[in-house]
Amino acid sequence: MVGGKVYSPQEIGFTSPLFIAVLGQVGLPGHPENSFSACVPATVSSPITGTAGSGETFTQFSLNPPTGGSFCTTWHFVDAENGYQFVRGKFVVSTVPEPNTLGLLASGLAGILGVARTKRNRKPLCT
Repeated sequence: MVGGKVYSPQEIGFTSPLFIAVLGQVGLPGHPENSFSACVPATVSSPITGTAGSGETFTQFSLNPPTGGSFCTTWHFVDAENGYQFVRGKFVVSTVPEPNTLGLLASGLAGILGVARTKRNRKPLCT
């Protein structure tokens, strides 16, 4: 999906190389299974650029993925001689708040607590 529109694989072209550095390993099962999936930690080293669609729907895109995430793969068992075949993979990221967001949240909470404490400790002017 690019710009809210779903494109077929034939309508998408990449103008930059895509490098995913896998920081782990996938262990293939010792006994044959029809298919299985596995995820390992991974990083993407650079922005991904490309084009999608044609004519009126032609769109250029640039993706700046976060540096950390997981590379999830699906494997299918072919036969005893050929073993497993890679079927598909996807880079999955988990959303982690930026340090600035956490700082802003903490300062807001400190301000609310300060106002509440001031109101609680204030002595009435007239009784």
